[in-house]
Amino acid sequence: MKRNSQNTGNIVLDICDNLENCAGTPDTRHKLERTDFNVVRVTCETEDGIYGDWGTGTVIGPNKILTAAHVANIGRYHQQPLIVYAGEHGVGSVPKKYTVSSIKIHPSYRFSPGHPKHDLAVLTTNETFTQYKPFSRAPKPLDNTRLIWTGYPSD
Repeated sequence: MKRNSQNTGNIVLDICDNLENCAGTPDTRHKLERTDFNVVRVTCETEDGIYGDWGTGTVIGPNKILTAAHVANIGRYHQQPLIVYAGEHGVGSVPKKYTVSSIKIHPSYRFSPGHPKHDLAVLTTNETFTQYKPFSRAPKPLDNTRLIWTGYPSD
């Protein structure tokens, strides 16, 4: 496996080529023909890039994103407003940048390394998402049901 290493001071980052992932197994990802605009990347201006802090979220309403509370805290940690990107990874898609106007973190959230509880937050964006699919509840309980979930990147 070909790797490019970058020394950033205290840590060495390995950037793997597109044939294998960093675990040494074949990378079987492929670009979606249609972008899943419900999956977004959450970050802040100073951390915007491959090496910065970022997390994922799911669009659950016209301008609402469900994410983890620890992701919502990226902006507070870096003292920067949060930004959201939708549509970054589909074939021919053009990503759109949204700014976050408010953050609601679960009132019982308390960060504990390795054991976060109530790790939920809802972000509100300044603009509405134009290409998302409305979020819906499952018609029945899904206990012991196999599910497919899209994460970031959504390809």
